[in-house]
Amino acid sequence: TEDMFSGGLTLQGEGFMVLAALCSAMASVLFKRYAGMESSSVLSGYQFLVGGLTLAAAGLLLGGRLDSQSLWASTALILYMALLSAVAQTLWALLLRWNPVSRVTVYQFLTPVCGVLLSVLLLREDSQVPPLQCLATLVLVSGGILVLNRAPKGELRG
Repeated sequence: TEDMFSGGLTLQGEGFMVLAALCSAMASVLFKRYAGMESSSVLSGYQFLVGGLTLAAAGLLLGGRLDSQSLWASTALILYMALLSAVAQTLWALLLRWNPVSRVTVYQFLTPVCGVLLSVLLLREDSQVPPLQCLATLVLVSGGILVLNRAPKGELRG
């Protein structure tokens, strides 16, 4: 196993995580900019339409398909995930509409921490996650969020 602090970045690993973070940051700024002119639901709808069509096209072009034996289950799962994502994105857009971007987007740092914790709790993947490292990450991320949200007006906020 390669040491995680060796400095080697791969496009398929950390590279995509960095790209996703950059795209998310740009989307948050654009949501904030256009939230005053358009409904959060409409903005989320456009985002899901463009993103969904792009992902569906990429999936078809790369040979993806739904198995005919599980078509109903697959369709139900896709619809469930679409509804869950739409509700979450609409709530996120509402938060961005009424709060500074820097104050809201800092909570996205909890996403990987919660992912690891849920993997440990629900999938029993505790053998792959060092508990002290997980705890230290949670403490540092939570501390950073507290520092940013308690900063005096005009400091560290957008």
